[in-house]
Amino acid sequence: MVSPGGGRADYRVMLGRGMKPAEVRRANQRAVMLSAQTAMLVVSSVLTVLAYVGTITPWMLLGFTFLINCGAALYQPAWQSSVEEQVPRSELSAVVSLNGVSVNLARTAGPAIGARARAKLSAAPSPSTILDLCKGDISTVTSELVGQAYAAGDPLASEILQESVELLTIWLGNTVDLLDPDVIVMGGGVAAMLKPFFGEIKNRLPRWCVNPRASEIPLFMAHYGADAGIAGGAALCVPDLR
Repeated sequence: MVSPGGGRADYRVMLGRGMKPAEVRRANQRAVMLSAQTAMLVVSSVLTVLAYVGTITPWMLLGFTFLINCGAALYQPAWQSSVEEQVPRSELSAVVSLNGVSVNLARTAGPAIGARARAKLSAAPSPSTILDLCKGDISTVTSELVGQAYAAGDPLASEILQESVELLTIWLGNTVDLLDPDVIVMGGGVAAMLKPFFGEIKNRLPRWCVNPRASEIPLFMAHYGADAGIAGGAALCVPDLR
């Protein structure tokens, strides 16, 4: 604009009237997250319908999976960069640790161990006790079969469980930073299968957390072992159960 009184040129660009840079950034993040979620919802809905009517092909499945992951690739950075605006800065480290807990816990769950075993067997079929136990049907491989193969000295099963130990250690490191526990008690089928690695987990733990007490926290197996989840559920249903 040209000022009528003095001939001085004053050029101004108005983007989002009255919005500060931080507000513009937040608006962009929201737009990206909503757009990505909407796109993934649409793609997932179409995939569901095609699967239901039985017209989906392997290439279509790969294509739809690719599109869904493209949406996730757009959504995740926007969501992660907006975390500091969703919680107070004093609680930011706890929130980041909690997010790490959920992600790494999912990777150490029994179904995830079975999925990694199936992926490895499909990618590079090789002689393995796991194949013998599943009678050659890779789709039936579970974490229980991986544990049985490890007990029989199978190298592939050992590799898979070592990966699970590393992921479990990362998860425990997040948990120690978040909760600062006095003791760690683990139960369930995966914990029973990984019990021989407890000493190794304790040695690795200080590398994955900032808590200086990490190496001092004892790690025990739950009294009910693989049945800890069932026993805990029963105790919740019957409070007076002894």
